[in-house]
This record gives sequence, C-alpha cells and structure tokens, in this order.
Amino acid sequence: MKISERDIELLKHNTLFADLAAEDVSSVAPAIAVRLSEYKKDEHLAKAGGIVKNFGILLSGSAVSYIHLRNLPPHIVRFYQTHEMVCLEYAASAAAAPVSVIGTEPGRVLWMSYDKLFAAPPEAIRPPVKDRLHRNLLAISTSDTIRLEKIKHMMSMHGVRDRLLAYLLIVSETTGEQAFTVNLKQYEIAAFMGVSKTRLSVELRCLAEEGIVSYNAKKGRFSIKKDLTDCILLKGNGSDE
Repeated sequence: MKISERDIELLKHNTLFADLAAEDVSSVAPAIAVRLSEYKKDEHLAKAGGIVKNFGILLSGSAVSYIHLRNLPPHIVRFYQTHEMVCLEYAASAAAAPVSVIGTEPGRVLWMSYDKLFAAPPEAIRPPVKDRLHRNLLAISTSDTIRLEKIKHMMSMHGVRDRLLAYLLIVSETTGEQAFTVNLKQYEIAAFMGVSKTRLSVELRCLAEEGIVSYNAKKGRFSIKKDLTDCILLKGNGSDE
C-alpha cells in the first residue's frame, strides 16, 4: 500500500524520527523499506515461533501480545496503543518471537526493516541522519525497558487496587494523557494484571465512587481525576485478590 504525505507527516512526529528535517524523513522512508499495511481485528501482526524482521508504528488501532503456554489459555504480555512501536524487541533479537502479536481492533501500521536501518549505505541515509535514528531507537528501547520494569513492579503488588492504579498510571504515561481509551475487554485487562474480572469490576466501581477514576465500560474509556501515585502510596495495602 502506498505511503501518503499524511503518513510521512505522522512519521515526522514519531519518536524514532525526532529532530529530523522533513526532507530527511522522506528520504529515509524508502531506504528502510517503509510500507503501509492495514490489519483487521484478531489478525496476526506477528506469530509465535516466527522470525520477525520488521518493526512498525501503529498509525491507528491497537494490539496485544500473547504468550501461549501448554494446557493454559493465552496470557496477555503487553498492550500496544496508537502511535506506539510494535514488534521492535522481536525484530532486534533476530530470534524466534516468543509471543504472538494480534490486533484488538482494525488499524494501520507502518512497517520498516530493522536490518536496513543499520545496514543502509551512506548514499541512502546520510551519516548524521543515521546517527540520530540510532540514538532515537536507543531512547525508545530504554523507555520500553523502564516500562517493562514498571509492569514487573505492578505484578509484584499484592492488592487488586494497587495493581489497577499502577496499570492505569502506566497507560497514562504511555499515552501522555489523563483520559484515554484501552481497547481491551475488562476480562482481558484482568488477565493482564493477573486478577479476577469480578475483583477488577469491584475496584473500578470503588475508584469511581471515590472520584479517583471515571470509567465507561462500553467504550473502554478511562479518565484519571486524581494523582494515582499518591493514591497508590495512600492505599499501599490495596485489596486482597
């Protein structure tokens, strides 16, 4: 699918292309084999066991990564929102992907070659531009590592409330918004956090009643009303699972 000028404009505002001139972004796109594709809900963006050579930017839609364990239902490992990088960690590893990445709603993704980002000759990508791309990619990878550490910390929390608050804080920091949409069903959010759907529903109602978070169950729309960090500290013990 052909990349439009609007897509190039979106690339310019992505972290990977930060601090690059418009003409540099336009010249880099063909050098790293940027291509646009659309995906449907429940369509695979990557399959467990496959070698992933490309990573992408979600222009619209959302996705989740699942790990498949023998005799157990699939477990959500990570969620991807619009404008986030998808499959970067698997393209960088050059090993078989341990998870499947699946769209949770229809969307579009701009794919690009991880290898070509590093192997493109100077005539294809000017050295200063390539250096900036590499620095930006390192910043993205570092941010991802920090985020995963936060998720690990979330999973170590005993209470359902603290896990939920930590989860919402992670999404808010990722989107940069106090109000955001999570394109996951409530049972999927519960599965990701390792809690029961019933306990999650109870805590959501409590948070709404206390004026901490408002939530539209049908739209998956959250709106944070108070500082969640303070709420986690004040409610440190949380609720039992």
